[in-house]
Amino acid sequence: TSAPTTTSAPATTTAPATTTAPATTPVNVRPTGPDTSATNVNTFVQYSKIDLRDFRGEWCNQANAGLGIPPTVNPSIAGVTAPLTATVWIKPPGQSDGSSSAIANNQGKKFDEHCNPSYTDPTATPSAVPTDALPDAPLAGAWFPQQFQMLIENADPAVPAYTGSTLPWNEVPQSGNSGTTSSSGTTSSGTGTTNTTSAPTTTSAPATTSAPATTTAPATT
Repeated sequence: TSAPTTTSAPATTTAPATTTAPATTPVNVRPTGPDTSATNVNTFVQYSKIDLRDFRGEWCNQANAGLGIPPTVNPSIAGVTAPLTATVWIKPPGQSDGSSSAIANNQGKKFDEHCNPSYTDPTATPSAVPTDALPDAPLAGAWFPQQFQMLIENADPAVPAYTGSTLPWNEVPQSGNSGTTSSSGTTSSGTGTTNTTSAPTTTSAPATTSAPATTTAPATT
C-alpha cells in the first residue's frame, strides 16, 4: 500500500508589532526630582516644574504657591546636562501682584479682577475657573506678609530655620514678630518662640548751659 499522504503544518503568522505609547508629560504631579534626560534648558524647565493652577492665565497672588530652588549661580544638579547659568526668582517673594479690591491711590495703580478671589474668569479654557487669588492683598508692589508666609510654608526645598543669635545686619528685632528674616530673603516661620532683645537704653544728652550774656559796647562819638 502507498504511504499515507502527509500534510504540511499550517503556516504560522507573526504577531503584529506592538507600538510604544508616546511618553506623556505628568499633569498636576510634583516631580520627584529634576529631569535628568534634558539636553537643553527649555526641556529641563518644562519637565521639572509643577503648576497646579486650573488655568495658566491666573497670575495674581496665587493661593497654595511656594518658593522653589533658591537663586543660585551655576547650579550643579546631579545628572542634569542642560546648560544652566543660574536659577532666579523673577519677583521678590512677598511682593503683592495687585490688590484684592479697588483701593484709592495716587500711584496710578488700577484694580484687576484677576486679583479678586471672588471672581470667576470667563476667559479661562476649557471652562471658566475661579482666580484662586489670595484675599486681603494690598496694592501691586506692596509688602504682602500673608503671601510671604504662605510661600515659606509651601517651599520646596524647605527653607531652613534661621538659627543665628542676632540678625545678619545687626538690627534689633521688633517684639511680636512671628519669625526672623535673613539678608538672603528667607524666613523661619513662627512655629516656635522668637527670642527678641530689647533695644539698648539711650541716655539723655547732658543739659547745656546758656552762653554768658553779652554786653552792648558803648556808643562811639
